[in-house]
Amino acid sequence: MFKSVRAKTSALVALGVLIMVVAASLVIHLNMEKFTKERAAYNLESIIYKPIQATVEEEIKRASLGLTLLLSDQKIVEAFAKRDREYLRKRLVPLFQKVLKPKFGIKQFQFHLPPAVSFFRVHKPNKYGDDLSSFRKR
Repeated sequence: MFKSVRAKTSALVALGVLIMVVAASLVIHLNMEKFTKERAAYNLESIIYKPIQATVEEEIKRASLGLTLLLSDQKIVEAFAKRDREYLRKRLVPLFQKVLKPKFGIKQFQFHLPPAVSFFRVHKPNKYGDDLSSFRKR
């Protein structure tokens, strides 16, 4: 009888240890799965979202710089209103080539007329008058 009780006790202890090992493994697995998902979300944010956000913010700064420049110079505003392409060329092409492109990384600087016609490209002064509606949203 002693052997039988001892065998039963050993079996119960072994079963209990097995249950604890399975439960611990399950908890570890679930925690690792949660950690993996959280890490993936963090990587997604740090690898994709943050660089895109920084690029968008940089482009907004560049656009703001150009807009501020234009609106602060009344002669430029008047020249555009009068469709004086030659004044814009003389005034803006040197500024673009010497300051805006090399120091601020501005690649394009242009004036459009409604609905979507290129009036003057500071970065390509000899190209103008083309219809941009095929790739511009209205």
